[in-house]
Amino acid sequence: MASKSDPVTNSRYDFETAEFGIDQIEFHLLRNGYNYKSYLLSDIKSVEIKKGPEIANWFIVLILGLGLLGFAFYTIFGLWRFFNSSATRISIQQIILPLFPLLIGIYCTITALKRTRIIVFHFASAKKSFPLTKLIKSKKDKEFIDFVRTNTGKLKILD
Repeated sequence: MASKSDPVTNSRYDFETAEFGIDQIEFHLLRNGYNYKSYLLSDIKSVEIKKGPEIANWFIVLILGLGLLGFAFYTIFGLWRFFNSSATRISIQQIILPLFPLLIGIYCTITALKRTRIIVFHFASAKKSFPLTKLIKSKKDKEFIDFVRTNTGKLKILD
């Protein structure tokens, strides 16, 4: 019996994450827990489970993070030059300025480089990939893999 606090099993789908839900017949794409598109399991050409980026646009986030880190180090270098010169006045904004880009840049870079197990569904007209983090944390990943293997018969595990 699934507990009411377990969001993975307490749903109308056999398995559910924030991005998708799957039952015996269909694969459902979800937004805010609501189905916005469904595919029949028979329409799935292949399914792969592999290591991949946790977020969809990881390269854009990485470039943003590295840009922010570059800006932060540039302003830190400017501060270092200032303190090594004979200047005597500096505003508090110049000291605090590199702090926020540095922290946000570190966060973006770590998030972009984070790798986890993902599942990739290949359809005739599309390819959809989703992280399996929620299923792994709830210890339902082995059950999910068996479910996909038995209901599609097209599962490849690449890692």
